[in-house]
Amino acid sequence: MLLVGIDWADDHHDAAIMDEPGNILEAFRFSNDQDGYDLLHQCIRRYEELPGQALVAIETKHGLLVHELVRSNYCVYAL
Repeated sequence: MLLVGIDWADDHHDAAIMDEPGNILEAFRFSNDQDGYDLLHQCIRRYEELPGQALVAIETKHGLLVHELVRSNYCVYAL
């Protein structure tokens, strides 16, 4: 299981990818557009090929990024 935390903002987002014990594997910033979403997917796939095995926590329950995460079959938790 992979854990992904996303700090949501209007024009960019900060993300941290962690393993189950909570070790940070990668931290990065991505833009709020398709190029940024592609980068997010690419970074997650470095550690987990199956989207359903990645738990994503994000600070909002709506918007294009949330839609993209749900569409891509990640387990999304709005905080």
